[in-house]
Amino acid sequence: HGLTSLSTGGDADLRFVGDAACTACHAGAAAVHGPSRHAHALASLERKGYARDPECLRCHVTGLGLPDGWRRTAPVAELAHVSCESCHGRGSRHVSERAAGRPGSGSLVPVTPATCLTCHDKENSPAFSYDTYWTRIRHGQK
Repeated sequence: HGLTSLSTGGDADLRFVGDAACTACHAGAAAVHGPSRHAHALASLERKGYARDPECLRCHVTGLGLPDGWRRTAPVAELAHVSCESCHGRGSRHVSERAAGRPGSGSLVPVTPATCLTCHDKENSPAFSYDTYWTRIRHGQK
């Protein structure tokens, strides 16, 4: 359940790389993400006193509890929010393919309304409307 399900595929070469690896090629998306609520998701839990609650953290950080994901015992700043990889999946293969001048192989997760509903469910986000929310975070390929 939650964001961790988007990035637990069986490919051993897939790992989290952090937003900085994405920003180099996707500056437009980064400009939209930076001021968004996604970019400050963990901070919102900290303000409310829920930053140690795993049920909340599963959607407010990237890869909670996964070997290469965010962990309270060894937090990685790049994963301490809803990062690019929270929605698009682990980016290591995509980054290495593009760095080598090859087209992406499709290793990133296609984002659909169902992707959003893994966290924006009835219990945690009862007023969620994909059409309304997407207009706030819409970003393109580059």
